[in-house]
Amino acid sequence: MAIMLLMGITAKATVTLVSADTNNYIWTVSDTQGNLQYVLEAREGNPSNGFKLTLSQLDPQGGTPYISTDMYNSQYYWESYFYTLTEQQFGTGYSLTNNLKELVVNNVLLDAGLFQYYTEMRKLMLNYDYNVTIPDNCFGQCEDLWKEGIYVNFSGTNFQIGVDAFYLYNQFNLYTNSTVVRDAFTQAKYVFNYIYTGPRIVVTADRTNMVWTGISEADGVQYELGAIDGNPSNGFYLTLSPYNNSKGYISTEFVGDGNFWEPYFAAESYAVSGTAYQAANCIKQLTLINVAINGEVTNLFASYAEIDSMLINMDNNWSDYWIPEGTFSGCTSLEKVTINFAGSNFWTNTNCLNNTASYTIYTNSVVAENALNVYKNDNSSAFTVVNTASAVVIDDSQASNMIWIGSDVDSNVQFEIGAINGSPSNGFYMEVSRFDTSKPATVTAALRNDPNFWEPFFYYTSYGVSGEYHNINESLKKLTITDVDMAQDLFQYYSVIRELTLNYSYDATIPESCFSECSELDTVFVNFSGNSLGIDSWAFNTDNNYVVKTADFAAKRAFSTYKNNYGAQYTILYTGEVPLSNYYLIIDGLTAAEQEQWRFAESGDNENEYIIDLEANNLTFPTSTTFYVGTLDGSISLGTYNSIYAPESGWGIELVNLENGKTFPFISPSYLVGRIIFRDGDWKNIQFDAKRCAKPTVTYSDGKLHFACDTPGVTYNYNISFGNGGDTSETEVTLDSYTINVSVSAYMQDGTLAGSEETQEQFTISPTSGSGQGGDINGDGVVNIADITAVANIILGKAPASDPNE
Repeated sequence: MAIMLLMGITAKATVTLVSADTNNYIWTVSDTQGNLQYVLEAREGNPSNGFKLTLSQLDPQGGTPYISTDMYNSQYYWESYFYTLTEQQFGTGYSLTNNLKELVVNNVLLDAGLFQYYTEMRKLMLNYDYNVTIPDNCFGQCEDLWKEGIYVNFSGTNFQIGVDAFYLYNQFNLYTNSTVVRDAFTQAKYVFNYIYTGPRIVVTADRTNMVWTGISEADGVQYELGAIDGNPSNGFYLTLSPYNNSKGYISTEFVGDGNFWEPYFAAESYAVSGTAYQAANCIKQLTLINVAINGEVTNLFASYAEIDSMLINMDNNWSDYWIPEGTFSGCTSLEKVTINFAGSNFWTNTNCLNNTASYTIYTNSVVAENALNVYKNDNSSAFTVVNTASAVVIDDSQASNMIWIGSDVDSNVQFEIGAINGSPSNGFYMEVSRFDTSKPATVTAALRNDPNFWEPFFYYTSYGVSGEYHNINESLKKLTITDVDMAQDLFQYYSVIRELTLNYSYDATIPESCFSECSELDTVFVNFSGNSLGIDSWAFNTDNNYVVKTADFAAKRAFSTYKNNYGAQYTILYTGEVPLSNYYLIIDGLTAAEQEQWRFAESGDNENEYIIDLEANNLTFPTSTTFYVGTLDGSISLGTYNSIYAPESGWGIELVNLENGKTFPFISPSYLVGRIIFRDGDWKNIQFDAKRCAKPTVTYSDGKLHFACDTPGVTYNYNISFGNGGDTSETEVTLDSYTINVSVSAYMQDGTLAGSEETQEQFTISPTSGSGQGGDINGDGVVNIADITAVANIILGKAPASDPNE
């Protein structure tokens, strides 16, 4: 029985030698219980180089591999097995602990302290595709890992490091494809050099807005490829900038990656449109910001014939800059190249620029200017070099308070940019004003092209503030313009401005599309003391319901007219005085004396409403005329209007389309009353009523109805109905009380006034006994139905009445 048991154990052993290649020093052992396989081999086939151990999964369907108890206790456990092998080979058994130079772990769970005393280990590779924790002290004494490094390929989301899992005191190289792994080593306070081994470029796609962003952490470069103004028909732009505060270099590996913009754009354009477009045929705008091209990368943009504008910005962190061979040689559509360079050496290589196109290169650097002119002469190039050394002087004396001031004497413009309340998280403000208040100021094309114009200046300044490059149009929350004439479209895309203040002391015009895309406006303050404020087409955003505040009537009038012309949604809050004494409803053909009565005489329900009361005016107009609102001398006009209309009653006036040369009919009964209302540049409904008789009153006493009216000489029209009706089988009805309903109106029989409004009253009569008392109308000593008949006859005029109004 014992022999059978031993045979059974031997048959079920989990650790076996799979193969032994003694000539090449390779041994393979499997552990079915732990689903583990290890390969022990001499490094590079030579035992003198030390040994390499690789742990991996035996059966892909067998679960997660681990070091089982059977493995530890087996004769083939790598420690005891290695001792046996070396003893057979060399006559003396050696410990693998002192000879293992390299360890590879492929998805195998390890025990705490498993390899801590393998002090000769100089290279460790950990490959895990699931979340894992490296256990306590697992490699705690492996102090030689600094010699070749630790490699971690990880595709999970959670990588943990146990207590003293690695040797703490030597700096090593960490090669990994995962920032999760990097962060875990950082959090555990290890000292290491991080070397990225993953795909060089990771891409994010915003197909809705047609923008794609690629990041190469290894090269320190990111690119953004997008449709110009979001419209592919405009072509595309490509912007290259540093990633993670690095100095970016476009390397051969970068260009060779599958997510480099050229193959990626072809794949994306096919996914979006069904056609695989080439970046070289679509990119029109190219920008390189603090990114250099490795000299081994030649002809990078040589085939980009459609590029028409290019910007290269290299700040003072770059003392040398070079353009590699052939880089822009085929860019035949170039019109403008801007090179801003602050370094000391600028190099051009063979055929690096296009030599046939007649474009202009603008540069602020004398070094770059000289280098480009030498290249031009050597290659008989057609381009022109223009030195654009900045005319804008930046005052950085308040930089510690996050306030920067720039001034340009030629444009007479100065600007101040600052963080709101000193904190960039609140956004920024900008004030644009005159440098010399005694001279006019204009934002000129030269100012906008200057390297220190507020847009490029803020771009570089924001990096120093936050460690990232930001555009001012995405950060400016408050803008103030004081007596500076603006250029068309100047602030068109400053979408985040919430508060805009315009201060003008002279006649000014807000140019076309200046603020047309400012979609987050809350308030526009207008302080204007000139005579005329002009607002060109689509100068302001028309969709948002912001508030325009002004105390000047001319500014109010300008914004009212713009609102009406373009259907703007903003609200005008006019805080100044209403100039009623200055404005009239001007009626062609009237003399000055006749016109005087058409002055706006009072304000309406709100400060933007002006009224002429027609009851106080002679309503006779010439039979053919036009209306407009303005002053009698014509120096100021609020415009000619083509629709004044009356209520459905037909009383009133109507002004038809004057642009078609038509005039209006006028009905002028002498008893019309009403109002003409002018509100925010619009004619509103004019309510007219005919003059009518006063509303009469009616009372009851002594069995009689008494009528009265403030209009003398009227005739009363009345109607009476009785209450308390019903059915009865009796021959008599006892009266406790009875009710009469009376309605009456007054009118003039000659028609000189319209009829009055109707008066309605109800009277309750309580009868009493006795002749001539209470309800005893006919004097027979009894109050009964005969008395009701008598009352009715009196009211209906069938009995004489002593009171003519009864």
